[in-house]
Amino acid sequence: MTDDFVPFTRRFGLVEGPPVDRDFPHPARVALFHVLDQLVEGQMIRNWNILIGEMERLARVPPEGFSDDQAAKQRALELLESLPWQRVFELCERTHHKLLSPTYYWNGNESEEHTSLESVRADFSVEVNQILVEENIAFEFRNGRFVRPGRLNYQKAAAAAQRVLARPELKPAASHYMKAQCFFEGAVGADYPNTVKEAVAALEAAAKALFPWTKETDFRAILKKLQGTDAGQVPPTLAKGMEHLYSFRGAATGVAHGGATGGEVTPEVAELVLSLAAAFITYLAEVETRATADLPF
Repeated sequence: MTDDFVPFTRRFGLVEGPPVDRDFPHPARVALFHVLDQLVEGQMIRNWNILIGEMERLARVPPEGFSDDQAAKQRALELLESLPWQRVFELCERTHHKLLSPTYYWNGNESEEHTSLESVRADFSVEVNQILVEENIAFEFRNGRFVRPGRLNYQKAAAAAQRVLARPELKPAASHYMKAQCFFEGAVGADYPNTVKEAVAALEAAAKALFPWTKETDFRAILKKLQGTDAGQVPPTLAKGMEHLYSFRGAATGVAHGGATGGEVTPEVAELVLSLAAAFITYLAEVETRATADLPF
């Protein structure tokens, strides 16, 4: 998220409580209604009845038609306030994809001006993202869909790992890590146990691809051959940390084994595992580079 979306309360650490990820709070709905009102007034949504029809579909209620704009506006507000929180997220996504329209107007010289649909969608995304940060909602509106971007430290770790994972031999690891991110970033229906499973699988696949000379297929055996105190080796304590992360995949509830009792995978846990897996992948690539450079020829 760019600095344009960071309000005063966020910049100065005045936001209270954890990020909201299971609600679209009332103040956020009021703010969203103001945005929708501006879109209708600017004819970027053609009329209130189109918007009401979409809300009625999401609310699973019979359609009503309104000839009076004020009555239609009041009905839209009532529907928005009554929608389940998941449906409000869906309303934003469907508004972006289905309801927005380009605009045409006269510039005073009897020549037509045009605001493209792409520009209208971009402006709508800016407004939605502003609401999300103001209300401490844990998602970002990106290309017409909500994603959970995670904290800045995770974003930086993931970006560094992606540069490493672009190597051809790391394609299987990259696939696992991308799956982990998709499981984590879903606004509705995020799958945190599978986030952990795929993130750790990415680390395991990266180790196998980076160190084929170990001739090992077991992650713990690879770490055992890598660890040591010389340059180009993994310090034993760090190797143990990677091994513990690998073990967590098998112990955490609902990840790899049914009935496991190693702890619940919360969003915070999933984000930590994503960050650690990314950091370890980047580190192992650096170890491999140093070890290769030290080989005698």
